[in-house]
Amino acid sequence: MTSSVARAIPDNDSLTSVSDWLISLGLAIYRQQFSTHRLTRVDQLVTLTRSDLYALGITNRQHVDLLSRAIDDIRVMMTADDTRAPATQGLRQSTTELVPTANNLHSPTTPGLVDRV
Repeated sequence: MTSSVARAIPDNDSLTSVSDWLISLGLAIYRQQFSTHRLTRVDQLVTLTRSDLYALGITNRQHVDLLSRAIDDIRVMMTADDTRAPATQGLRQSTTELVPTANNLHSPTTPGLVDRV
């Protein structure tokens, strides 16, 4: 059985944009959420957690599960591929981290997000 997560990392390794990655997962509806938080490259996703996905406004548990598994696959691929190791060094410093703000904790559908550098 082929899982939809297998589509997250194409064999030709040509998929680098988050928009294309979301389309390949059948979750193009979330392109704006990722783009709004400057998450545009697939290599930026390796720092995201399930909580970050919810903070982005993705509230469908099945979608969060699929995205989380696909991000895990990206981590495995990037760890296994020695040629990508230099590109991932220092990634945490350049990636936007999502943090709910105290003002918006009351609203689970529209959490507040702030950028930390």
